[in-house]
Amino acid sequence: MHRPGMSLVVVCALVGAAAAQTPAPAEPTPSEPAPSEPAPSGPASAPSLDQQVTDQLAAHGIALSRHNLGLRIRRSETEGTWTVAVVEIGNGSVAASVQVDAPADPEAALPIVTRAATDLAEQVGQRVNEFKFRLMSLRFTPAYEAPDRRSRAPRQWQVFRGGHGEELEAPEFFQMIGRDDLATSYQRRHFVMIGSFAVAVAGFATAAILTIEDQSPLTECQAVQGDQGQVCLDRRHRTLAPTVVALAAGLAGIAVGTYLVRHPQPIDEDDARTLADGYNQRLRGALGLRAASRPPRLRDVALVPYAGRTDAGLALGGRF
Repeated sequence: MHRPGMSLVVVCALVGAAAAQTPAPAEPTPSEPAPSEPAPSGPASAPSLDQQVTDQLAAHGIALSRHNLGLRIRRSETEGTWTVAVVEIGNGSVAASVQVDAPADPEAALPIVTRAATDLAEQVGQRVNEFKFRLMSLRFTPAYEAPDRRSRAPRQWQVFRGGHGEELEAPEFFQMIGRDDLATSYQRRHFVMIGSFAVAVAGFATAAILTIEDQSPLTECQAVQGDQGQVCLDRRHRTLAPTVVALAAGLAGIAVGTYLVRHPQPIDEDDARTLADGYNQRLRGALGLRAASRPPRLRDVALVPYAGRTDAGLALGGRF
């Protein structure tokens, strides 16, 4: 009877010791908030809308990055509108902007904002291309000169590029318009001009030397008296043909060289203007600009008197 009672006491003691060793669950302190569930992801934000619209423009062949430009789209909560701006990538300055009414939800506003951005990008691209055209187009009168220059010869024209009037050499102009044959002809005329003046100098120098040599015997024979002096002159007399030929060569060289100075170009100004107009029209097409209408140019205006059976007067004529 004594042993069973002892066993029951020992078991209860062991259970109590185990309970004492098990740590009690910690209760959350009032200062620590209870963990919350993760917030559901909302619609796309405005920066992601920038990229979406940029991708839409690129899909339609409008790449703002080619002009170092980008998009910035923001929503004004006070006005309830979206602002679509084309900005420079480097400094973020606004090149152009527009405000559009669209839903506050970016996904719902995406089609409307994309249309506005497309129109704005096309307008900016148009202005950029017009600026490029002004820099690259050709003309024949610089900004600081009067349009009328009657003092120059028809083949003494000069072409200029851009709004600042950068003067172009003739070979560069001919290469720009795709006429390498005219560039070669210009170089050939230039070399002929230099060669002509060289021939003129050589001809006149040769004539002078021959003249001096022809005078030397005459000086020596003048000291001889009587018939012997005439015999000396007859014996040492030289023909003037070489001197005449040298003078003729010098005069011909001067004439050819002077003509090429007055006419350095292989074509006259009217033909050059026609070629430049064609280049400008092609440049407009390459930049996507509308072709400019070319007004007819009246040339070779002449006032001619006439007389008929019953009347008389003056007739004004010209050609386009």
